[in-house]
Amino acid sequence: FSDRGLYRPGENMHFAMLVRHPYAFQASADIPLQATLTDPQGNTVLTKNLALSPSGLLTLDYQTTANSLTGNYNFMISLVKNKNATYTLGQTNKK
Repeated sequence: FSDRGLYRPGENMHFAMLVRHPYAFQASADIPLQATLTDPQGNTVLTKNLALSPSGLLTLDYQTTANSLTGNYNFMISLVKNKNATYTLGQTNKK
C-alpha cells in the first residue's frame, strides 16, 4: 500500500508492505522478497531485494525525477527462489 494515490514528478513515492501467513500473528523472518516498480510504459525503474522482518512490515521509497513519466506505476512484491522472483504476493498501482 502507499500513503496516497497520486504523486507528481520530482516527489518521493512511499510504499509499505505487510506480509504474513493468513493463519499466523507473526511473519516468518528472513523470507527473501523482491520489490519491483514499473513506470507507465512498463519499464522497470526499481528492483530491490528485501528480507522479511519478524513483524512482517517493510517500507520502500522511490525518488522520482522532474522528468519522470506521469501515469500508472505498478508496484509488486514477490517471493524469491533461486535468485528469481517466483510468486507475486501483492501489487498496487499509483499515479
